[in-house]
Amino acid sequence: MKRTRRTAIEWQQFLDAKAARGMSDRAVAADYGVSVASLGNWRRRLAATDAGDSSMVEVTELLSPSAVLRIHLPNRIRIDAPPSWPLEHLGRVAKVLGSL
Repeated sequence: MKRTRRTAIEWQQFLDAKAARGMSDRAVAADYGVSVASLGNWRRRLAATDAGDSSMVEVTELLSPSAVLRIHLPNRIRIDAPPSWPLEHLGRVAKVLGSL
């Protein structure tokens, strides 16, 4: 069986669905095809990011030249930049955000 790598956003959606529907971990895991242990691990990991842990930063892939570079930071800040944005600007933004 091939394992699917899920994003932090997907795991958060699983946990949000669990809370909204009042489902058990076992029911959510069965619905989404994930393990109960992974669900618990991601609950703890996402709770740590909400508390200010900056160890997880997700960058979505650019699909076309007209796509927007979208960066989701753990504290729910989102940065959108055009693909033409110079990388050195992105580096400066990352440095500033790292100092917060």
